[in-house]
Amino acid sequence: MKFQRCFRTKAVFASVLALAACTNDPTPGDVIFVEDWAGIVIADEPNATLVGEAILARNGTAGDAAAAMALAMTVTLPSRVGLGGGGVCLAFRREVDGETLADAIVFTPEPTPSGVVVPRMARGIAVLHARHGSQIWGDMVQPGENLARFGHAVSRAFATDLRDSDEFEATPDLLALYAKPDGEWVNEGDRIVQPSLAAALSGIGLRGGAYMNMGDYARRLSSQANAAGFPMTMEQIRGARPQVLEPLFIEVGPDRIILPPAPLASGQQTAAAYQRLDNDGWADADLEERVALVERFPKPLFAGLNGSDMAAGLVVGDRFGGAVACSFSLNRLFGTGVVAGDTGVLLAAPPTMDPQFLSLAPAIYANFINVKARLAVSANGPQGPDLAAAALNDAVDARALRFAGSGLLGASLPQNQERAIVLGEGDARQSSITSEINPRDVVSGDTNARASFFFCPEGLRESGPDGDCVALSDPRGHGLAEILRN
Repeated sequence: MKFQRCFRTKAVFASVLALAACTNDPTPGDVIFVEDWAGIVIADEPNATLVGEAILARNGTAGDAAAAMALAMTVTLPSRVGLGGGGVCLAFRREVDGETLADAIVFTPEPTPSGVVVPRMARGIAVLHARHGSQIWGDMVQPGENLARFGHAVSRAFATDLRDSDEFEATPDLLALYAKPDGEWVNEGDRIVQPSLAAALSGIGLRGGAYMNMGDYARRLSSQANAAGFPMTMEQIRGARPQVLEPLFIEVGPDRIILPPAPLASGQQTAAAYQRLDNDGWADADLEERVALVERFPKPLFAGLNGSDMAAGLVVGDRFGGAVACSFSLNRLFGTGVVAGDTGVLLAAPPTMDPQFLSLAPAIYANFINVKARLAVSANGPQGPDLAAAALNDAVDARALRFAGSGLLGASLPQNQERAIVLGEGDARQSSITSEINPRDVVSGDTNARASFFFCPEGLRESGPDGDCVALSDPRGHGLAEILRN
């Protein structure tokens, strides 16, 4: 066996070390080292991207990697993603019988009649994995559990949220978790451990996504949430189930755009913005004209809110042609700021935006005949649908997104984009992004959204190690985008 030719990645969890072979055979399910092209991973928190790298490098699917990354983000970016919150994921893949499967999995953090948000995150991710994963569920939970139990270095993404302390109340629970003995927040590169969260993830890994919503844990969650002033009944906890819905589709020749369906407003808003941009001549507009077009958009209902501080996302594309795009939220930075006793669950806040969650706007653009995703985007914030629509227009027009999200991201995509510092140790690596995109001056814009995406003009499966895919984590954030090729 020629291990030196295998795809190299960090050993995020121990089981990766036990893999026994290399392969280029695109068959999901077996745990094997992947040679050369393994896929694309992007997350708004870089430690989660490293987790996704390890999953794809062991022959995982986009559903596998997205599940592991999402649960890792509950540990490494608890300001925006948590077991007490929720989100929405779009997923696309080929089934065993050759048919194409596209799902919208909706587990948004919705309030009960009393205004309390019941946790739905673990169940939602478990459904995503059950329908689009290929490997053992417990192995997808293990990376997040290890990060919580044994500690991890605070990334720049999380340290930035902690420094933005004006955006949330520094509650005793948050100070106990994320402050040093002198009362100052932990800094980038500091190590933190979260044993209660590790215990919750352990139960989820051993007993499944419904672990938090059933039995003794659910009773303890109900009791301790009530004691903290956030009453939720056992019936409400048991009833907090995700929905698997047929997505909203836009036909584009042999391809389709996949969007969140009703009752979420973001899919309909993205579709409307997509059509509006198409009608306004977006494809032939230069950068200044595109910015002007966006400035003429009707302002979204909640444009005054800083929605990018409420949500985070991830995007994954695998070597089998499948893709997942997710957006998550606690409805407010750090949610309520209250942990339900020793359960490890940071409780989400009641929504401050429309309950149809306009700010969570994932999208996928894919070929349904050959089953290959071309673009996947996670756009978050009140103008997230507009940002997703701009990326979709560029992708449909077969452009390499040379305006980095069509001028809306607030910065352009330079060649060899410098990676965000992953572990806060000062060893920034260069991105694997390579393309014919020319560096451009930074575009100043006040778009109230952030987006991460990949775009492969010929589709994921045709791209391979020498393909012309582009991947980008929003330059205004501190996430990480990686194209996994040897």
